[in-house]
Parts: sequence; C-alpha cells; structure tokens
Amino acid sequence: MRRLKKTPLLLALALLLVWAAIALTRALPERQTASTVEVLPAEQTEGVTEVVLDAGPPEENWNPPIEVLFAPGPDVRIESPERDGAEDPRVQAVRKGTRLTLRRMAPPGQRSYRYTHWPKIILPLTVQRLQGYKLAVTVQEDQTLPSLAVQAHELNVQDGRLGSLDVASHAECRRPATSAGPCGQRTPDSGEVIIHARALERLRVESAGGLVALRSRTQMQHVHLASTPDTRLETRVNMLPRVQWTALDAAREADLRAPLQPCPFAQAPAAPASATASGGTCRRP
Repeated sequence: MRRLKKTPLLLALALLLVWAAIALTRALPERQTASTVEVLPAEQTEGVTEVVLDAGPPEENWNPPIEVLFAPGPDVRIESPERDGAEDPRVQAVRKGTRLTLRRMAPPGQRSYRYTHWPKIILPLTVQRLQGYKLAVTVQEDQTLPSLAVQAHELNVQDGRLGSLDVASHAECRRPATSAGPCGQRTPDSGEVIIHARALERLRVESAGGLVALRSRTQMQHVHLASTPDTRLETRVNMLPRVQWTALDAAREADLRAPLQPCPFAQAPAAPASATASGGTCRRP
C-alpha cells in the first residue's frame, strides 16, 4: 500500500524534473549553429564582395558548378547545369543545413569581418555559380538589406561557343525591349541594351539603381552584378576571345534559349558587317 501511495508522488516529481529541464534548456543561450540568425544593420553590409556557401565537408563538394537561387520565401532551389537546369535533388540537404557567410572588406590593417545568416534573412537573394563552395552573389534592395555592390570575378565561358549577356536595370527599365535604336545604346522607351561584340575586353554598366544582371547563356552558367545608385560597374572579360555577346531584357527569361537577334542597324544595306557602335561589333542576320 505504501508503494502504491508513493507512485503518484514519484510520477509528479518526475514530471516536475522534466519540466524544469525543459525550462532550463530554453533559458540557456542558443549555440552558434548553422541555423543561427544574425540580422545586420545596413551600414555593415557595404562593400560585401563574396558569399560562401558552406554545404558540408570537402568530400561533399559539388562538381560541376551548381546554381543556387534564394527566391522570395524560405525555399532554396538548386539547378544543375549537367541536367539542363533541372532542379537538383540535393536541394533538401541544403535547405536543412545551409550556412551563408558574408565577407565584408575590412579597412586597411584590420581583419575581414564575417557574418553568418540563415538564407531567408537576406531575401531576395540570387547566388550564382562559381566552382566549389564559392558563389558570386547579388542582393536586391528589400526591407532587410540594401543593394550591394558585388564584384563578378569571372564569366566562366569555357570555350568559344556562342553565349549571351544580359544587361538590364530592374530599377526603372523593365518594359519589353524594342528594335529601335542603335547597337550598344538603350533607347528611352526600352530596357534593352544590345552589345553584340567580339573579343569583348571590358564591359561598363551604369545604372541609376537597382539590380544589373549579367547572364551567360552558355551551359546556363550565370554571373550577376548588383548596382547601388550612382555606381559604375566594370568587369574585364578579355579572357573570352571571339565570343559573341548580346544583351536582352532580364525579365524575358523565356528568351534566353532563343537565337540571338541581329543588331537593329545591321539590316540596313549600307551597314558593313563590321560596323560598330558603343564599342560593339554587330553581326549580320
């Protein structure tokens, strides 16, 4: 009888101990894991030039390069160039364990700052392919982070096959492109810039703000550049001899696979095949 009387007391005591352990665990500071969220003030994100995707130990390194898209919302999508842009089944692992590190260029004499984020904190974010764990990145302006000036280290077109280059500002020019206007110039009523060029040595993009997207259609490998107001973006592409480029409105995603359009004035009988405008070489239809 005494044991029966003690049983409810022991159960109550056990429940009390479990409740105390749970309460104590919640009161302890969170451990610095991959899912730790750290929101940065806008002034601390200026000059960010690199985002590193830490997806696991080196033996899990992905090859060929992958494309990771952080679209509005918490979902992560990985597209594999080897599968013609189809979603990579490894996306589930990235959703569970992705850690993004923003590296800020520190002043001279100081070490670089490192910040870790959960992906949804820095949306909308587009991370584009580079080899291995390194990924070029652009961040559009939203409520969390401002637009960031991000350098593209390479366009990574591996051979002389025909590629394409998209140059568009999402700030004030998003209307459909028009065929009016000369090569290499943006018409007032259009967001299109056509820069058919061979052996392009330098690309200079000026934007009044927003996102400037540079896309290489070759093997669906993309590079993006972000622009802040009154910021001039330049990238050297002289490692790409005899590669033709054209610029399309980035909003026309369906046209990325379409054949390249000829320069508008290339159809004129008087225009020679090597006619140039704004430094570009236009090809005849």
